Amino acid sequence: SQMISGASRVRGAPLIIWDCHGQDNQRWELPAVGTVGPARVYGALCLDAAGGASTDGTPLITWDCHGGANQQWLRTAAGELRGVGGK
Repeated sequence: SQMISGASRVRGAPLIIWDCHGQDNQRWELPAVGTVGPARVYGALCLDAAGGASTDGTPLITWDCHGGANQQWLRTAAGELRGVGGK
């Protein structure tokens, strides 16, 4: 599962891979399957491709929700979460 490192609530906190434990830093509100929208955590922060980049290796962080393209994610029927750029 993806979680926010150190359970930080500060914008810019990086995401890391971690065993599932069900705490708030792993509870994401995702768009419905087949739709594009934000992935929210803590109710006020969104999954964000840092700096608006879409190149390989771009870090994923939390940031204030602003509706930009770098915060729009497609949730697929296969369980994937893809950025609007297809990654």
